[in-house]
Amino acid sequence: FNSSTFTPFIAAHPDEFSFIKYQMNWPGAGDPYYTAEAGTRKTYYGVSGVPDLFLDGGNSSMSSGAMATELATEAAKATFFVINTTPTYTGTIVTIPITIDPYITGSFKVHTVVVEKTTTGNVGTNGETSFKHVMMKMLPGGTGSTVNFTAGTQYTHTYTQNLSTTHVEQMSDLQVVVFVQLLSTKEVFQSKFVDVLLMGEEEVN
Repeated sequence: FNSSTFTPFIAAHPDEFSFIKYQMNWPGAGDPYYTAEAGTRKTYYGVSGVPDLFLDGGNSSMSSGAMATELATEAAKATFFVINTTPTYTGTIVTIPITIDPYITGSFKVHTVVVEKTTTGNVGTNGETSFKHVMMKMLPGGTGSTVNFTAGTQYTHTYTQNLSTTHVEQMSDLQVVVFVQLLSTKEVFQSKFVDVLLMGEEEVN
C-alpha cells in the first residue's frame, strides 16, 4: 500500500494535507522507530493491523479513488480554528511556538508532532529503503494537551524539546504538525504543517 498507492497519492496532492506516520512494533520485531507515543495512538484509533490509514480521525478505504474523494470531502468542510507556528532548531533542540485562534468554544486536544520528512535508518526486510513523515516526537505526549477554547480568545503555548534521544536523522529535515482534535469523536477540526528551520533562517514562500 505504501509504495504502490499512498506514495503516488502524496505526489499527486502535494501540500494539500498534513500527514503523520506512526511506526508500529509489529509484525515480527516491528519497526525500530516505534515509540510508546505511537503505541498510544494505536490504542486510541483501535489499530489491529498495518498498514492502516485514518483521515480526519476515521478509517480510510485506502484506495486511490476513495482517498481522493475523502480528501475532497474533508477539504470542503468549514473549520473553526486558525493555527500558526514557526518552529526552529539549534543543535538538537527544537522550539515550537504555537498560536491558535478559535471561533468556537469547547474542550479539544491539541497535538504537536515532530516528523522527519525522509528517513533511511529504519530499513527492514520489505524492500523499502526510505520512509516519509515518520513521527519522531509528540508534545507533550501521545495523548496531546487538553485545551478549553473560548471563541475569540487566542491560545498560545511554546514547546522546547531536546531531540537527541529520538531517532531523528537530520535536524534540517524536520517538520512540525499541529492539529486540533475532538477526543470523543476523533474528528480533526484543523491542522497545520510547517518545516523546522535553523534558528535565524527565514522561511521562503
